[in-house]
Amino acid sequence: MHPFSDDAPVEQRSVRRLADLGPFAQHVIWLVRRWLDGDGGRRDVWSDLSQRLGPRRARSAMVACDAFLTALTAHPARTLYRHSTGGADIGADELTVTRLVAAAGSDRLDLAYAEASALARPEQVGVLMQNAAELGRALAPLAARIRGSAAPAEAPVGADAATPRMLH
Repeated sequence: MHPFSDDAPVEQRSVRRLADLGPFAQHVIWLVRRWLDGDGGRRDVWSDLSQRLGPRRARSAMVACDAFLTALTAHPARTLYRHSTGGADIGADELTVTRLVAAAGSDRLDLAYAEASALARPEQVGVLMQNAAELGRALAPLAARIRGSAAPAEAPVGADAATPRMLH
């Protein structure tokens, strides 16, 4: 589905540790990583959101997640990178995605615009911001529920867990 690359440029190598982020940002990164892992990952996302949000809200969140990631991977400004699902590190693009979803979901459009501009081509920034806002709002009920807990547990993926891969 999505081609991946292990040859991330220096500026896309790990910039932070997942554990340094709050639970909501950790969960957004987990959702993005699992979603991009393919059908099995999407089933995991559905299961997680259904348990946390209930089926109706989970459906809304899944539609928003799909629209956001489709827009992100279809019209990137450049090659985007992510780490493996079980990886403890996060890259600059993953951090930008979490900030975009948080800013757009809380209607901080100036911040959302800056983050979206780093990820998408100029003509696609508005679409990406809209999709990020829908995802952020769909996940908003999750913020209170996951305080104090990390993203769903994931088995380590081996030696390549810290190696960035192409997002699209």
